[in-house]
Amino acid sequence: MLTQTSFEIYFLPHVPFLNPLTSTKVLVERCPLYFWTLMLLASRRNHAHQSLYERLCMPLDRLLSGLAITSMGKVEDVHALLLLAQWPTPRLRRVQDPGWTYVGVAISNALNMGLHRPVVPAGLTSDWRGFGDFTPADFSVETRVSTWLGCFVIGTQ
Repeated sequence: MLTQTSFEIYFLPHVPFLNPLTSTKVLVERCPLYFWTLMLLASRRNHAHQSLYERLCMPLDRLLSGLAITSMGKVEDVHALLLLAQWPTPRLRRVQDPGWTYVGVAISNALNMGLHRPVVPAGLTSDWRGFGDFTPADFSVETRVSTWLGCFVIGTQ
């Protein structure tokens, strides 16, 4: 069975913006893109699970293609895109690397979700709705700041 250990050892220290995982079941139901991104990265350099990594690449690409026609309303979707920008799936040619696109979509959605504001202005809390069924106040200050910092760090690397 694939454990979080390899992800925690090799990836987590480089992405401090991630929220702690509380329940795998809830994560799968709430944000499948984020869950499968974590599974893909955890199996990436793990020789015992190399076949899992290869089997997850195409389905994850299909999940990502759905983002082109829908908007994000979950901070986990932004985190998944930042993870994939940091560690993209292998491509045959460098021009096929979608890393910059992932960063751009992540930053755009973070802005639309109000994650760039550590303190939400009073007028935005009650009458503003982003693309999803949320207001900027639905995200904790820590989540907003760490996600925006993640966008900055990965976007400038």
